[in-house]
Amino acid sequence: MRSLRPLLLSAIALIAFSLLGGSASGYVIPKRAVFEGTTTNEWEDWGFWTSRLNGSDPERVIPDVDPGGARPHDPVLSPDGLRIAFTRYEYKTEQTCLEVTSVEGGRAVPVFCSWSFGGVTWSPDGNELAFSGYTKATLNVGILVFNLQTEELRLVADWLGPQRNPTFSPDGTKIAFETDFVPGEEEVIEPGIWIVNSNGTGAHQLTTGWEREPDWSPDGTQLVAWAYYEPPEEEESEKEDEGAFVLLNSSTGATEKWLLNKDYEAEYTPRWSPEGDRIYFSRWIEEGPFENEEEQFVAESISPEGTEREDVLPGFFWVDGFNPQGPAPSEPDPADLLERYEPRLHYDLQEQYFADSAAEATDGPKNRILASDRETIVAAHEAPFTAPSLATLEESAASFGVIDEGSENSEDAAIMHAQPQYADKAYARVFHDETSGADWLDYWFYYYYYDDQEFAGIGVHEGDWEHVAYRLDDRGVPDLAVYSRHGSETGACEATAIGWEVSDGTTISPQVYVANASHANYFAAGEYNRPFPRPTDQANGDGASTTPSVTAVDSAPYTSTTAQPQWFYWNGYWGASDDEDFHSPGSPARDGNEWEDMQAWAEEHEEDCEVEEGNEFAARATSNANSIERQLPRPLAPSLDAHRAGHSILIRYNLANRGADASYILLTVTAQDQLDATRSRRFKLRTDRGSARLPLPLAPGPYLATASTYSAKGERSDVRVATVLP
Repeated sequence: MRSLRPLLLSAIALIAFSLLGGSASGYVIPKRAVFEGTTTNEWEDWGFWTSRLNGSDPERVIPDVDPGGARPHDPVLSPDGLRIAFTRYEYKTEQTCLEVTSVEGGRAVPVFCSWSFGGVTWSPDGNELAFSGYTKATLNVGILVFNLQTEELRLVADWLGPQRNPTFSPDGTKIAFETDFVPGEEEVIEPGIWIVNSNGTGAHQLTTGWEREPDWSPDGTQLVAWAYYEPPEEEESEKEDEGAFVLLNSSTGATEKWLLNKDYEAEYTPRWSPEGDRIYFSRWIEEGPFENEEEQFVAESISPEGTEREDVLPGFFWVDGFNPQGPAPSEPDPADLLERYEPRLHYDLQEQYFADSAAEATDGPKNRILASDRETIVAAHEAPFTAPSLATLEESAASFGVIDEGSENSEDAAIMHAQPQYADKAYARVFHDETSGADWLDYWFYYYYYDDQEFAGIGVHEGDWEHVAYRLDDRGVPDLAVYSRHGSETGACEATAIGWEVSDGTTISPQVYVANASHANYFAAGEYNRPFPRPTDQANGDGASTTPSVTAVDSAPYTSTTAQPQWFYWNGYWGASDDEDFHSPGSPARDGNEWEDMQAWAEEHEEDCEVEEGNEFAARATSNANSIERQLPRPLAPSLDAHRAGHSILIRYNLANRGADASYILLTVTAQDQLDATRSRRFKLRTDRGSARLPLPLAPGPYLATASTYSAKGERSDVRVATVLP
């Protein structure tokens, strides 16, 4: 934000706020299932689908996977209903990989690869995945558990013969699975179900009756499994050797009830509903409903009493594995969702300033805090003053004051960003709208400097606050996104029209593309026209990508004297730039509708968003860099060469004929393997060619040297890149 927004508090009635953790809870979350299938016999829409448990509202899910692999298979829905785990064969490595994506589709993240794979299931807390996979220790297919948070893999069962189809107990302490052999006894075949503690201890046999595909009931007392039915002698034997479902006592293995199949047709993959009142399964039909079709797979359900059979997806020709989400341990709390939906920021390759800790504002080596008269020093990094900190902003002497940064903005920012206590931070709150009842997740980003030059260097200022916000629907899932951009240019768009990425298997990150220098936030990578005469925003996303760690802040009126941290509500300015139109910003809590009435803020900036079919990718039409019609002329890009010169990089640039358009040049050096380790220099061009030395980035090489020129009106050229060896 290039300036403090007008404070409209005197004209707008303050609405009620709630503190973090006091927001509305108890989301009504309709349980869903995921399955593979197609609605036709042409297979053109074969893929992943989700639906409610009664089969209504089917939606196609298209994971964004790397090329060079087979079609994704075997989807399983997480207990919270927000992530899908699946398997996919990779031709290049000849391995099968376990990957996780958002239930909305989007980028998938591989978590584990093996030569044999199957039977994936989620732990009740959604932090672990159990599966049947190949183990190098015994060259066998055993039961493995992968922790998505720690990335640790542990082996819980591994002996002669494969162990398959694991299922967690509702409390997550045990895993049931099927196997054909008894451990320690060579070639002793005794198929059935075994149970092992989830830490790999206490393995014991539960059944010996060829039971398959176990699934634990939500109350933990039963397992449902597929098995061969052997009728009593007094019954007719038409069902003998037919597959049927059986309910087993999870402690003793005793058969409690047979759920005999329908019309002697095969039924597979029984799965409990989250409430335990239905069992879902796939059923094979010998004659399909379409002409020349010999078979069909459908989804059905049955009660645990063996009655009330129902068709689940009558509109689907083929349904492979109808997998309901498991019972979540608790409904999501809004504060917990702040971490689940941490945004992922994608920067431009030449970006010099990154979303960091607000402590950089006070901790800069030459920074000072000035009183409201802008002369009296409240704190400074020099004798005899006390060193400034964020806590200093809470002192009365700093009221209505300013933070005065030192002159080496780029250098200071680079040095602090290289330190873990400052790098990649965000501040977030849960805002509860009393009028609509909706909760918002609101993420704020502090940038040390705003370097978006518009007219001959006009427009830059110390300090910059930006933010993105997501409104939650009644499931606790984002349905609207609002991204800040230069006040009136802010955009609001439905959440399904932005990119989503499961960044580590547990965090579902909405994608944010940060424009170079201006730090405006966009829904997709590209170039964006701005109101004349502002230059084009370039949010190419070709630089560093990071998911900032989140610090929670209270959501309260800006006048609050008890909200924490108090410095977030400071009434001063986060920089000493005081141009009438381009001065440093105030604190986030003093941003009018952007803080106090987020629904009104969103409605002010609603825009049309184009969504490609299937929600696989979404972008505004104007974001295409190849088709955008620029309002301002673009200067020529320089040629460059660069090489290591001691502890610096020497860059030589050349413009064959720069003309009047190229007025400034920006040179950067970035670590190739750490794109946010950047040193830069920006200066006015006086000749067509020249050179400059830049210090080495605070990360090992090789390095990327870049160069671009700017017109007097702030329009940037293409970026030229040269590789510099260490």
